[in-house]
Amino acid sequence: MNRSHFLDYLKGIAIFLVVWGHSIQHFSTGYETSENGLFMFIYSFHMPLFMTISGYLFAFSKKRKELELMVKTKATQLLIPVFSWAILMVVLSYYKELFSADLKHSVLLFIKSYISILPYYLWFLWALFVISILVSVIASKFKDRVTLHILVFGLLLCLTDRFGLMYIKFMYPYFLFGYFYNLYREKFVAWEKPLTYLSFVVFPVLLFFFWSKEDLIYQSGMSLYKPEVLKVVLISLKRYVIGFTGMVVVVTILRRLLYFPKVTFITKMGTLSLGIYIIQTILFQGIDIFAPVTTMNDYLYTFGYTLALSVVMIVICMYLTSIISKIPVIGKALFGGRY
Repeated sequence: MNRSHFLDYLKGIAIFLVVWGHSIQHFSTGYETSENGLFMFIYSFHMPLFMTISGYLFAFSKKRKELELMVKTKATQLLIPVFSWAILMVVLSYYKELFSADLKHSVLLFIKSYISILPYYLWFLWALFVISILVSVIASKFKDRVTLHILVFGLLLCLTDRFGLMYIKFMYPYFLFGYFYNLYREKFVAWEKPLTYLSFVVFPVLLFFFWSKEDLIYQSGMSLYKPEVLKVVLISLKRYVIGFTGMVVVVTILRRLLYFPKVTFITKMGTLSLGIYIIQTILFQGIDIFAPVTTMNDYLYTFGYTLALSVVMIVICMYLTSIISKIPVIGKALFGGRY
């Protein structure tokens, strides 16, 4: 399997874990996800893995495109889908209020809801866009100075967590890791083996003994303006360590499983990962309305019920992505013309 297929394979595994994690979270109301070992495992590394792959791939496109073209391309691929799908998300979230009020009130409610949801909906795409632009500017105008990347990250840490900035802070180091790994692969080779061994020790220890619900970015955030600032810093450091070591462990294991019988289907999932990521948010929004309270065994819920439903969700998302992308105007509006 060549490098390109391997990256699609990784993205396929990662997007499946995203959907499975969301299934555990959404297919039952009142379910305490922090007590689910698989959920906590998935959320320790899955989005960092996506951002690292994005940074790695960005290094290729950066070499081929000027700054102005890069900004235009990223805005088309990442922001247009956010603006478009957010309309449907608002309708799904507030359909009762929107359709039960008079026209003026409905319009005002829609505008207010749209503006409030926009910075947070599909947050990964927002973060990827901002980080891509920051790295593009530093690469083209300042010759990729590492010290400047560090300075930018430091400045980001000084900002509020509001308006989705928390996710940009969180993802920036992972993007840079993938980006610089691509640019300086030969220099990373000497460190790969010792870092792999270290990761296989550190990751399970942190995961089983020190990883808790409050460590998730959605719970603790990264704001330095909280009274317990030292606690936030320590949690953030732990989150980065478990994210990086988790990626190393998972990627190392997946390298040994390249000949898994359904690897072609997995790589196909990887090529359609953007569409799957977007459409599953809409589907889960609808599921939240009807999700029952589960009384089944935890293992049956995780490895039976939600696993099976995740496969169904993936297939539906892939099918819808393929259909929508074939319609030129709609495909560009909803997927940025990526497919």
